[in-house]
Formats: sequence, C-alpha cells, structure tokens
Amino acid sequence: MGLSLGIVPELWSSTLIEQLRPDNSFESLFTNDDMWVVGGDTVHKPKAGADPNVEVNRTTFPATISSKTDTDLKYSMSSFTSDPQVIRNIEQIQLVYNKRESMLRSHSEAIRQKFAKFLLWRILDVRLQTTTNVYTSVPLPTGNILDTTGAANVRNKKSVTKTDIIHAVGLFNAKDVPSGDRYMLIPAEMYSDIQKIDDFMTADKIGTANIPAGSIGQIYGVNVMMRSTAGVYNNAGVLQDYNHSFAPTDNHAIVMWSKSGVSRAKGSIKIFLEEDKPDWYGTVMSAEMLGGAMRDRDESVVVIKQVDA
Repeated sequence: MGLSLGIVPELWSSTLIEQLRPDNSFESLFTNDDMWVVGGDTVHKPKAGADPNVEVNRTTFPATISSKTDTDLKYSMSSFTSDPQVIRNIEQIQLVYNKRESMLRSHSEAIRQKFAKFLLWRILDVRLQTTTNVYTSVPLPTGNILDTTGAANVRNKKSVTKTDIIHAVGLFNAKDVPSGDRYMLIPAEMYSDIQKIDDFMTADKIGTANIPAGSIGQIYGVNVMMRSTAGVYNNAGVLQDYNHSFAPTDNHAIVMWSKSGVSRAKGSIKIFLEEDKPDWYGTVMSAEMLGGAMRDRDESVVVIKQVDA
C-alpha cells in the first residue's frame, strides 16, 4: 500500500542538545574568600611581616627592639553580567522542550565560564596593589615563566618534557612553597605530552579517593587537572586576557599554583526577569555575579608555556 497520499509526521525530541563547556573544577583549589563578598566590593588580605631576627648566644643587652609591619593586600570585586535575552510567549507554548529553563542555565554557565577565564588571567598577570585602590599590572617574575623544551607537536610548538616539570617543581621547592596543596592545570593539547612521562600517575592508578575532585592524576606530588585552555600567550610572550579567542599561532601554557598563594571570591548568580514585556511579547532575562581573584605570593605561581619549535 503506497504512502503518497498519507501524512508523515515530524518528530521532535523533548531533550535539548546543550553547549559543551570547559571543566572549571580547578576553582575550588584556590583559597576561598566567598564569605567576604556580601556587603562590600573589596576583599582585604592581611599579610604578615618578616619574622624576627634570632641570635645564638646573644652577648649584647638590652636587645634591639623592632616592630613587625604587616601589609594589607586587597582586591576588588568585578561585576559579570550577561546580555539580556528574550523568550517569546509563543516559544513557551509551542516548543516541546523547556526553553526557559535552558536559557536560565545558559546565562549562569556563561558567567561561570567567563569568571574562570578571568580568574586564571588575574593570578597570572594582574593583582591589586597595597597602596592604591586601582588594579595595576604586576606580571609574574620572568623566572617563574618557563618555556617548553621538547620536540615539535602537530602545531610546531615544543612539547613539555619531564625536565620542564622538574624545573617548575624545583622553583616551588626552592621557595618553601607548601608541598601538600600544589596543583597544575594542563591545556588539553599538552595532556598528551604529560602522558608520555613515566612518572605521571593517572587517577585510576592512585585512586580517585586520594586526589581532589576533578584531578586526572599526579606528577612529582602535584595534582594534575585538565581544561581545554589554561594560560594563553602570543608569540611575543604576551599573556592574553579573558576576552581573547585562541588563535592558531597562540601558545598554550600550563598553570601551576599552591592553594595558599592564590585567592578568589565570588557571589551567587542573580537572575533578572521581566515577565510579559509587551514590546517583546515575552519575558526578558539576564544575570549578574560579583567575583574577583588575586595572586597572594609571586612564588606560588609558575607557568610552563609553549614556544615555536
């Protein structure tokens, strides 16, 4: 029997295919200052002054009296806002999936993604000075920025080697950076380099119960995490900010830090809704979140960046 005169229905799924997004679980491995977000726009971080001098078999009395001068490190909160979007009434009626719920989730996730990129940029290149209330560029010391030294990869960038990782860990050891809370965020392109290092232990070998959530393994006592991007530098060695889109000639960078040396604070995401807006025949929504971050100590952050082969 032919179907030429029949009606063939179109079928619609009630499940919406959402956007793929990077893993931002590394955020939880910064010192958490969230408690200070409510009620102000600046987070103050007192930093202890130098320890006193110690004499062995002191012979001069009375001893010289000095004072201990602590410093006030502080960083301000930035506002992260999403562009308003409208969901028309007819869409809510006709669509078989919940577009309103999807849009609410999309605004929240977009802000979280931008904050994650902002956080990485903030600890690598900028922090708030102690004497002013204005952000001033303070790049990492050049000695904390290492170049990869391995063979060329498919983009003709030098791969990261065992020696590069040992060098980075050695910088932490030389500055007495605590060994218990060291983390490394590896760009996905550089993960294959790490896999070739015999001393890299994957999560399935050491057990997920023994590493922080989101970690994929350990190397030389450093917990390893992976994200599509971490730090990004151009060929001139200039760090690219949170609004930059990765270019074919750019260089990925591994970001390594100690939890005690980096801080971040963020508030809850506020959703704004204007229901039944007459000139748009629907509901307009947007979102906002306050957030900030700071590199507390220069010695607590190290970068291993790609260079051309």
